[in-house]
Amino acid sequence: MDFSDIVLSVQLRYDKAITSKRRKRGAPPERRFTMKRVHFASYEPFHYYAAGYRHTTIDRLATEWHLSSDQADKLRDDLLAEERDVIDFWISRRFSSEIASPQYFLDAIVRELQDLHLSDPAEWIRIYPALAPLTDELAERMSTLNQSPLQDSEDTDSIYLFDAGWGGGLVDAWDLMDNYDLSAYDLDGIRGALDSYFQDYAVDAALSDYSDALDDIDSDSESAAELRAEAFNACVSTLVDQTSERYGTDFAYELEFVQWPDDIRDAVMARVFGENWRDK
Repeated sequence: MDFSDIVLSVQLRYDKAITSKRRKRGAPPERRFTMKRVHFASYEPFHYYAAGYRHTTIDRLATEWHLSSDQADKLRDDLLAEERDVIDFWISRRFSSEIASPQYFLDAIVRELQDLHLSDPAEWIRIYPALAPLTDELAERMSTLNQSPLQDSEDTDSIYLFDAGWGGGLVDAWDLMDNYDLSAYDLDGIRGALDSYFQDYAVDAALSDYSDALDDIDSDSESAAELRAEAFNACVSTLVDQTSERYGTDFAYELEFVQWPDDIRDAVMARVFGENWRDK
């Protein structure tokens, strides 16, 4: 991608972002599902969960990755255990959270059961025994969905989370859910918004500063080349800090959505993820 093409769109993107400080969520966000076989040994069970996989859908990934039957079985079991932990988390926060209402957590569970196509209480209790005491409430809630849509956290201010240093990568996924009492649905939406803010407020901001610095350089000056190099390195250093803080140093592919010049991308990615970042 040419640098000039990006610079032309920076101001427009900024104006749009600034006038809408909060990302509105309409339709349910698409779950990501993007994971890489090369990171199999590094992924934790919640990473699969946050990517949208469940114990009922993970087999297709195991097949794609050519996992052994033992590896596939363990992955499925680990993911089911993670799902149960998330259910336990929502139950524990239901009446103790200072952020969300009891109804919010009940709806988080209902949405999870819906996604798994579980409508029979006996079946969901078999899979998630902790739901047994909530059987009547869950069944009643499911019967009223046509009249009362599932609740999500419309007031979650994603720009506040971005300003606080959060990113949309897997490295922050569990801590986001835990710190802000989120449903899986809202975690998806917030991570998507944080990705957008990373482009708007981190990448585009650094590129804009870089462009301004280049404009200020007298092309006839003897030090023009040195000043251009300094401006380039300053832009790269800023983006290295932002990238490593918000996306960690393991999963380079999570930055595939970013629009930036090839030379800056290559320099940033190499410093954050290593020279072999393309393999990650």
